[in-house]
Amino acid sequence: MQELKTTVIKELKAGQTHVTTESKPKKMQLPPYWAKRKLSKKMLTEIEKSLKGEPLITDKNGEYRTGTFLFSHAVIIVNVVDGLWCIEIHSEYAIGLPFIKDVRYKFLPSGMIFALIFPPKGCIMDVNLVTLYQIPGE
Repeated sequence: MQELKTTVIKELKAGQTHVTTESKPKKMQLPPYWAKRKLSKKMLTEIEKSLKGEPLITDKNGEYRTGTFLFSHAVIIVNVVDGLWCIEIHSEYAIGLPFIKDVRYKFLPSGMIFALIFPPKGCIMDVNLVTLYQIPGE
C-alpha cells in the first residue's frame, strides 16, 4: 500500500482523471486530464485491476469497490479497514469541499457517515491530500 501511495505521489508531481469502462471488452478510457499524461504501466495495471474487481456493495446509486481510480484531476484510493470504509484523494491541486463531496458520493456507499480528521495543531497538513473515514454505527 505504501508503495502504491509513493507511485501516486510521484506521478502527480510528474504531471500525470476518471476512468470508465466501455461495454464491449472492458477497456480503460482515461478522462481528458489524464489522457494527456503518461502514466506508468504499474499505475495503469492497478487501476484496471480495481475497475474489474467485484463490487463490495451495490445499491440504487451504483456499485462500490476498493482500489485505485482516476477522477477529474485526482487519484482516488478506496479501502476497507476493519470493516470501515476510507478514501484518500490525491491531487496536484488544492482540494476543495465541492470536490470532496463529489468524490464521496461517487466512490463511497450511501447510508454511511464519513469524517475528515484534522491532525493536532503543529502537524503539517498537505492541501493536496484529503482522507475521509467512515464513522461506525450507521
